[in-house]
Amino acid sequence: MSSKKFYSDLALAKAASFGHVSNIRRGELEDGISFLFSVEALELAVNMELVIRDITEYTKSASFMLITSYENPGEADVSKNLQALSNDIPANGTVSEILAFLSDSLLAALTTRLDEMDVSQASDFDDSSVMDQDYHDEWDDPHAATDGFGKPNTHLAEIPDNAKLGSIKAVGGQELKRALSKAKTAKLIVGLLPAEHRQFPRFISLAVRVSALGLPSDVLEAWGLKSTEYLVLLIHFANGYPELAKYEALPEKQLDVQFRFGKCAIPKPSQQAATQAFFGTADGTQRRSTTSNDPKPNEDESTQVSAFLVNHMSAPINRQLNQDLHGLLRLRRRHRMSWSAVQKLLSHSQNDSCAEFQPMDLDEEAIISNRVPEALQVDYALDDEDQVSLPLVAMQFALRQLVRCTELCMACHEAMGEGLGSGSLKPYVCEKPLCLYQYLSLGFGPSIEHEIINNPLVVDVLVSLAYSAVISGRIRDFPLALSVTVPNLNKVSQGAVVRVDEGFTSMKAPPGNEVWSASVRPGQWFLVANFQKSESQLSAPASLQQHPREFDTHRSVWTTRDVNAEAVVELAVCRADSDTATGVIRLTRLSGTFTAALAATTNIKNRVNGAGLSKEPGWNSGLALLFDDALPSLPKEDQRASLALLMTCIPSVWGMRDWLVEHPGRALSEWHCVDRSLIIILTWIIASNRSHLVPDQLSQFSGTELKTSATPTATQGNKGVQLPSYLRFRFLQGAPGKERQFAQEVEKVGTSADVKFPTIFAWHGSPMGNWHSIIRTGLDFKTVTHGRAHGHGIYLSRHLATSNAYTCGVANAVMPQLYTVPPNWSNAELPLTSAISLCEVINRPRDFVSSTPHYVINRIDWVQCRYLFFPFTQAVSTAVSEWMAALKKQELDDSVPQAPEAQLFDMLSRPVLVPWQAIPPERRSQLRRKFGGAEHAEEVSYGDDGRNEWGGDDLELLVGCDSATECPRKGETEPQSPVRTPSRETKVTPYFPGTLDLSSIPKLPEPSWATSSRQALQVLNREVKDIHRIQSKTAFDELGWSVNTEAIDNIFHWIVELHSFDTSLPLGQDMMRMGVSSIVLEIRFGAGFPMSPPFVRVVRPRFLPFSKGGGGHVTMGGAICSELLTNSGWSPALSMEKVLLQVRLGLCELDPAARLDTTMQGRDYNIFEAVEAYKRAAAAHGWRVPAEIQAMTLAWLEAPAHN
Repeated sequence: MSSKKFYSDLALAKAASFGHVSNIRRGELEDGISFLFSVEALELAVNMELVIRDITEYTKSASFMLITSYENPGEADVSKNLQALSNDIPANGTVSEILAFLSDSLLAALTTRLDEMDVSQASDFDDSSVMDQDYHDEWDDPHAATDGFGKPNTHLAEIPDNAKLGSIKAVGGQELKRALSKAKTAKLIVGLLPAEHRQFPRFISLAVRVSALGLPSDVLEAWGLKSTEYLVLLIHFANGYPELAKYEALPEKQLDVQFRFGKCAIPKPSQQAATQAFFGTADGTQRRSTTSNDPKPNEDESTQVSAFLVNHMSAPINRQLNQDLHGLLRLRRRHRMSWSAVQKLLSHSQNDSCAEFQPMDLDEEAIISNRVPEALQVDYALDDEDQVSLPLVAMQFALRQLVRCTELCMACHEAMGEGLGSGSLKPYVCEKPLCLYQYLSLGFGPSIEHEIINNPLVVDVLVSLAYSAVISGRIRDFPLALSVTVPNLNKVSQGAVVRVDEGFTSMKAPPGNEVWSASVRPGQWFLVANFQKSESQLSAPASLQQHPREFDTHRSVWTTRDVNAEAVVELAVCRADSDTATGVIRLTRLSGTFTAALAATTNIKNRVNGAGLSKEPGWNSGLALLFDDALPSLPKEDQRASLALLMTCIPSVWGMRDWLVEHPGRALSEWHCVDRSLIIILTWIIASNRSHLVPDQLSQFSGTELKTSATPTATQGNKGVQLPSYLRFRFLQGAPGKERQFAQEVEKVGTSADVKFPTIFAWHGSPMGNWHSIIRTGLDFKTVTHGRAHGHGIYLSRHLATSNAYTCGVANAVMPQLYTVPPNWSNAELPLTSAISLCEVINRPRDFVSSTPHYVINRIDWVQCRYLFFPFTQAVSTAVSEWMAALKKQELDDSVPQAPEAQLFDMLSRPVLVPWQAIPPERRSQLRRKFGGAEHAEEVSYGDDGRNEWGGDDLELLVGCDSATECPRKGETEPQSPVRTPSRETKVTPYFPGTLDLSSIPKLPEPSWATSSRQALQVLNREVKDIHRIQSKTAFDELGWSVNTEAIDNIFHWIVELHSFDTSLPLGQDMMRMGVSSIVLEIRFGAGFPMSPPFVRVVRPRFLPFSKGGGGHVTMGGAICSELLTNSGWSPALSMEKVLLQVRLGLCELDPAARLDTTMQGRDYNIFEAVEAYKRAAAAHGWRVPAEIQAMTLAWLEAPAHN
C-alpha cells in the first residue's frame, strides 16, 4: 500500500510547482525521485535524486538518501554533506511536502554559502572563512539561512559593500621567488613557463624523478610509471602569487590557483603542453589534457618528449588540489594536525561523529613516505606564515596522495582498514556504501579512460569475462545498486508502435502519433523491434503481399490477413540521432540483431497488431522501447538478460581507445556511442576489479616461455599434435585480501625445517563464466560444476591436458522469457572462448583432501592464481596484433625450482619451467637466496641522485617582476590601494575599551578537565592568540566585538563584549537610551571542544523575550538560540571569531528585532536559567544538545558569586 501511495503522490507532484525544483520524475534507483534543482539568477542547475530507504515506511517514519554528481563546478555548493540534509527530511512527509522542503532548504543553504563567501573576506584577518566555505558547516545545518525562530536570515546580505574585499591581492615576484627557492632546497626541479626576465610566468612546474620515491618495480609497473620519468606538478596563478591567508580563504570553486599533476619524460614540459593541460589546445580554446602515451600526428620527437601526460591518479589528485588543498591547509595550520588527521576530522564532522574522533599527532605519519629524500620529508605546511611555500606544499600533498593511493579511500580520503588497503596495488574505497557509490557511479576513482588507453588488452579481457559471467548465470556481484537503466520487454504496452526500415537506420511514428515523434530527443536509446518478412512471406505472390486479403471458407467472407503473424521479430539497440521535418527519426544501430523469445515475441506482435497499422512500402511494423527502467525494478529472472543486452552495446575497446586518442582530455561519456548506463557498467567492470593483470606475451607450450624443459617426454605419436597459441596474462597481484592470506600461509610453511619447497604449481581449468569472479575474489568451491569424485574442494592438476578438459564445462544458459544474445561478447578484440590458470599452491599435500590423481584442496587461502592463459587460433585486428607484438619479450634465464614430486607438465606431458615473475616481488628475493640463485637486484636509475640532471630555471629571472602589475584583476586598471577603507559610514553606539568591571562577573576556577583535555587546551590557546592578533591589527569599531585576552586566567571561560552597533537599529537605539555601551557575553568551553560547541549566553543587559516581541536569537534565560551552537549545527572547523560574528549578526536581525528590557535594568542573567532556556529552545527546534552541557554547568557550582 505504501508503494502504491508513494507513486501516486509522485504522479501528483509532477503537476505541482515547487519553486526551484522541477523536472520531477521517477528515479533511476528503485523507490527514488529524480528532479532538477535550479536557480536561474545564479545560472545553476543540478540534477539530484532522492531515494527512500524503505518504501513500507513512507509517510510514517521513512528515512532518505539525497545524492547528486560532484563533477560539475556549478554543483559544488549544493552537493556538500547531503547526508546531513537527508537526515532532516520530514519522516512522515508526502512527496510534495518533501520536495517543497528540499526546494527551500537547498536554496537557503546555497544563499548562505554565497553570502558567506563575501563575509569571509570582510577582514584581512578572517582566517575562519575557509572552514565555512570549504567544509560546509552550513550543510551540517541545513537551516542556516533561517534564524532561531524559523524566519529568513538576511543579516549576511546586509553587510555593506565596502566591507567586502576582493578575493586575492597579488604579491610580487620576490615572494614567488622565495617560495620557489624553498622548493629547490627540497630537491625539486623548478621550471618557469615562460622563463623570461622580469615577466611573471604563466605556469610553474615542479618535478621530481620517479626513482626518488623508492617505489618497488611491481608498483611502478602497475601504475604505468618508469623510474626514469618525472612526476610533474603544473601550477597556474590566474591573479598572481597569493598571500597564504588569502589562498586559504578562497572558495571551493576557486580558479585563482589551479593545479595539474602528471608525468613527463623530462623535468620541464613545454609551454604548449602546459597550456594544453589547463586550457586544451595550444591557444587555450578548448579545455583538454593529454591522456595518451601515443604520439600525435605531426608531432616531432622533441614535442613528444616534452609532453605532459596524466597518470592513473591524475584526476582524483587534481580534484583534491584544486578543490580541497586550501581548506585542508588552513585546518592543518589551525589545529596542528597531520594530513590524515585533518581529513579524518572533516569526515567525522560531516557524519556527526565528532565526539568519537581522536586526533593524530604530527609525528605519527610520514609527510609522503619514509623512502623519499630527507628534504621532502620535512613538513613545510607548518612553517611560519610568511615562510610557507605554496608550490612546495602542493607538490608534497600530490606526491603523498600518489604514494599512499592504495591506503586511502578514493571518495572520503580516510585511511582504509587493513583488509581493504594493505598490500593492494590498485586504489579503492572504504566500506561505506556512499563511498562505493561515488567511486563507481560518480567517477571518484582512477579514470577508466586511462585504463582503456594504456591497458586495452586487459580491459578487453575483463569485459569479455564479465559478459560470460552474466550470460552463463554465474555472476555473483550483480550491480543492482548502480543507476543503470534498461528497456523492459514486460511493458510492451508502454512502447511506441512505429515503422522501421529494413536496416534499423530510420523509424517514424504512424499518422496520429506525431506527438511521440516530437518527444524523442537525439541521444536517447531504444530497443527497437523490427517485423522482418518471413521466408514464406518473401516467396508469396506480389499481389498477395500488396493486398493481404483472403477468403474465409468457414464464414464465406473476405478477411484481412494478419501480415505480422508470420513475421520474424528482430531486435536491435538503436540511438536516436536526429529528426527531419517529415518526422523520420534517424537511427544508429549500437548492437547486432537478435531475436526475442517466444513469450516476448507474442507480446510484441499483439501490441503492434492491436495498433492496426496499414502497409507502407519500404517500412516494416515495429515497436520502440525506451531505456528508462531501473535494472533492479525488473523481475530477477530478467535482470541478467537485460544486463547482457546492455553489455552487447559496449563498443570495442580499440574503438573506444581510438576515440580517446583522437580527442585528448575528453571523457568517454562525451562520445555519442555510449550512454550513462554503459559508462557505469564499464566503470564497475574495470574499477571494482582489485586484482592486477598485465599481458605478458604470446606463448605456445612447445619450447617458448612459459617454457618447457629441454628434454621432452612426449611420445612419438604426439609429435603431430597441433598446439594452440595462448595469450598469457600475469597476475601482478591477485585479490589483495587473498594475497595477504596466502603470504601468511607461505610464511608458516617456510618456518618448517622439513619443507624445502614452500609452494608448488598446478593448473586449474574452469568455464569462461567463472573467471569474472575468480579474478576478483580468488578460487573457491562454493559451486559444484563438474562433480566432486575426489572430495570437496578446489580441483587442480599437474597436467595441463587434464585441466584443459574442464575449461568448457556446462553450456551457456539461455536467457529466460526475454531474448537471446550472443554467447560471447560480440565486440571483443580477442577471440576468447576458454581460460586456464597456473596457480601457486601451499606445499602441504598431506593436508590436501586428495593429492592423487588430482590435487583437491579445501583451504581457499592455500591457492593463488599466478598466470591466466587464453587459447585462440583466430586472427586478430592489425591494431591488436601490433600491440601484442610490442609486448616486452621476457627471456627465461632461470626458473623457480620445483619439487621433483610436483613437476608441472604441458599438453604433451613435457615438464614446464615456471618464470621467477610468477613469484610476487616481496618473496622473490628471499626465495632466490634460499635456493642459492642470483638475486637479480632491481634495476633502478637514480640519475646520480639528480646531481647531473638539469637543475631548473634561474629564479633570478623573477627579480623585478611584480605580479600585482603583471596580472591585474579583471576590470582593474591599476593596483588596489593598500589603504584600508573604513567599514561603515553610519553612526554607531559609543564604546570605551577597558571600562568593563570584570569583578562584577563571576570569576570561575579551572574545571576538572583543564589538565586532561589536551586537544581542547591546544585549540583554545591558538584561539586566544588568534583573537589577540586580530584585535591588535583591526580597529575595535570595525570588529564590533572585544575580548580582554590579558585578563583571561581560565582559558575555558571567556568574557566577551559586543559593541559599536548601528544606531539605526532598534537595539542600538535602546543602548543609546539606556546608556549601555556593550552586550556582555559569557562563553564556557567543555572538555570536548572543538568537537563539541561552546556554551554562549548573555550576562547583561536583559533582552525582551520573544513572547513579548523581542528577537536577536536571545532566549528568555539569556542563552543564544542558534543551531550553530548545538551538536546539530556545530562544526569543529569554526573559529571563535566566526562564532562571535554570527552571534553579533544575529543581534542585528530586524525580523524580529532585538530589544532591551527596560524593566529589568541592573539584573544579570544567571547560568541556570540560561541552560534551561537553551535546552527548551533546542528541543523545540529538534536540535541535539551536547552531552557535556550539564558538566559545563555543574563544574563551576562552587564558583564565588559576586555581590
